[in-house]
Amino acid sequence: MVQYFLGRCNLRIVVDKRERNSGIPELLKQSGVFVDFATLRVGDYIVFDNVAIERKTIPDLLSSFYDGRLFIQCSQLVKHFSSPLLIVEGDIIDGLKTRSEKSFSSYDQKIQLVYDSLITVVLDFKIPLVHTPNIEHTTSFLIAIANKLSRKYSYGPLLRKIRKQTSEQIQQ
Repeated sequence: MVQYFLGRCNLRIVVDKRERNSGIPELLKQSGVFVDFATLRVGDYIVFDNVAIERKTIPDLLSSFYDGRLFIQCSQLVKHFSSPLLIVEGDIIDGLKTRSEKSFSSYDQKIQLVYDSLITVVLDFKIPLVHTPNIEHTTSFLIAIANKLSRKYSYGPLLRKIRKQTSEQIQQ
């Protein structure tokens, strides 16, 4: 198990309930972080009132691109948070080798599609991209950012009410 240094012992991270089985909440708890589960409409982790993080494993990144969720999630992140981040977790090359998509026959097409989507996230949505190799490093990153922000400010993540958009608004 990786040990993490907590500058303050009262770190709190809000975690989306759908991330419960990822292993990250358990690692956060083992590191002394208070994990608050909630159903988040935007993002997977809120480490501060203006910082939301969307976490994508390689298979999830690919499927969210194919079904259109990725760019909707990015637009929601920038709409509701001034400092959104995207964590891409895992090895892109291995993820592409194990995933078979009928619509894209060549490996080169798949890798170009992944890079194009990540470039869109970074350049068009202005969302910084962080790559981590596994859940341990993702946990370390979440703790590091929460730690840094908690030293700068005296309060932690605050949940804001975010209204769900109607399907008509999403289609537009």
